[in-house]
Amino acid sequence: MIVEAEKRKEVLVAAGVPEEFLSAIDSPNSFEDLEFIAKAPDGFYFYLPPVFKNYKILKGYDVTPIYEGSNGDTYYVLLTRDQEVRFVHFELEQDAIYSDYGNKFQFMLADFLIDYYEFATEVSIAQLSDYGVKLGFENSKALFEALEHADENGMRKTFELDENWRKENLPQFVE
Repeated sequence: MIVEAEKRKEVLVAAGVPEEFLSAIDSPNSFEDLEFIAKAPDGFYFYLPPVFKNYKILKGYDVTPIYEGSNGDTYYVLLTRDQEVRFVHFELEQDAIYSDYGNKFQFMLADFLIDYYEFATEVSIAQLSDYGVKLGFENSKALFEALEHADENGMRKTFELDENWRKENLPQFVE
């Protein structure tokens, strides 16, 4: 079942998504370049209902969209079933989960902030850190400083290195 747009915010906040994050996604004007990273899940509600039953990855779950990527075919959602809670990322027309963040939204938020860091190259680390806190990620300054250090030392220069860096380092900023 797709959670109705009117209930989206209530369901997500109850699952641990900061209300500040949702407000920023729905109205990104206060955050420089945010609209180029993510947007409100309007496309999700338009494209997914007619094809929802075709997605095996969503079968048996209540699906609540959190945000969609800037290209409009990448979705970040909350999947719930009984006591199970999962934050995941998938793409339209692909029946596969690309990222499974588990039951803590903060892992998805950390990943989101890394994408923001990579795109908003003209925004200072201090400003990104402030944005991170305003979006609900208290350890954003430490995260961005670690990203800067990793980039300066080539620790994230390939997809594989970046993936390993995230796997090894994100838990210290989330927990």
